[in-house]
Amino acid sequence: MQRGENYRFIPATVIEPAMEIIRKYEIDKWEEYKGHLSGMMGGNRSVSYWDGGKMAGASMDQMPGVSGAYFDLKELFTTAQDG
Repeated sequence: MQRGENYRFIPATVIEPAMEIIRKYEIDKWEEYKGHLSGMMGGNRSVSYWDGGKMAGASMDQMPGVSGAYFDLKELFTTAQDG
């Protein structure tokens, strides 16, 4: 997890819960949102992940659900513990 220039390692146990959040907010469908901007979008939050072949993701400028995904992932990552 990156916050500014600081990085924090998170346990592997959060991989599937994080992917559930990504699917819930449709971040995995970011390509479908390209070119469909609305006046309600905008901001500085973004969510990225490794899809197995490349980095994928979106920002609030591209998708309305990014803000919700960002905060859910942030909570998951900051409360994750090795188990």
